[in-house]
Amino acid sequence: MQLPIDDLNEAFQNYQEDQIDQEFIPFIKRINQLGFVVSCQCCTSHMTSPEGNWGYLSLYINPKFIPIFTHEPDWLFKSRSKTWYTDTIQPTLTPNGSLMIVFAWKAEHWPTPAIEITNQLESLKGKYE
Repeated sequence: MQLPIDDLNEAFQNYQEDQIDQEFIPFIKRINQLGFVVSCQCCTSHMTSPEGNWGYLSLYINPKFIPIFTHEPDWLFKSRSKTWYTDTIQPTLTPNGSLMIVFAWKAEHWPTPAIEITNQLESLKGKYE
């Protein structure tokens, strides 16, 4: 259940380790090894909004691996997330058929979201192959 090669190539073309928050790199490397998902962009928690600082992880994922979580995470910053949960922005499909999702969180929750997202994705490896 690999992602389409065009989506993988696009994500990896934009991958510049020297421009990624260093605390995120171990999680990104683990996610990008899985094959059915790839990271697109991320930020630990220095994005700003009227609601305060926040972070995010955007992913291309094979739609067969949705939902990642069986419950809505407590740390989910709904107004900045693109997921299947109520009161979030709807995810979008790439032209190649991957689902583009975004998990966002308020700064005080870092690194819990990265840990939970990565662990959940790793637990799905091999599930649909």
